[in-house]
Amino acid sequence: KLTGQANETTNGLLFYEASNQRGQINYNHSDQKMEFKTGDSTTLALTLDSSQNATFAGKVAISSAFTAGELLGVKGDTGGADWGARIENTHANGLGALVKVASSGTGQALEVRSGSTSLFKVLANGASTFNGDVSVPATNKLRLDGASGHSYIYEHSNDDVRVYVG
Repeated sequence: KLTGQANETTNGLLFYEASNQRGQINYNHSDQKMEFKTGDSTTLALTLDSSQNATFAGKVAISSAFTAGELLGVKGDTGGADWGARIENTHANGLGALVKVASSGTGQALEVRSGSTSLFKVLANGASTFNGDVSVPATNKLRLDGASGHSYIYEHSNDDVRVYVG
């Protein structure tokens, strides 16, 4: 059965199985939030606020079954036509993606795979491992101490690689 509720602070729909409430959708006027609640205890699962922000109380799956306790799972077949996932910030001064772990130990912060083969890993302590060649275009330099360029390796001409230390 489906019933409605309304008062000065909340409007909502209540979902029942026999006499047991199994879920509800509420709109709270005071904080302008829509709340989705599920289960016998009507546990809060999702909140949508007036700025169109969504807050999930649990895991989020996009065409995925959770297998390793991840908080966000994205899985699907694009038919080879597009990326499986994309993060894009179109602001001129915007940043891309942040991957952060709570420790500076040797735990893994990021891994990119092709099938089950690891292509590269970045560890929490900053160490990185690559399972193949690392290529730098001939017109660029491989800087060894950051953007200041005090030390670098570059291709001067065909078959002529130079190391500059300065």
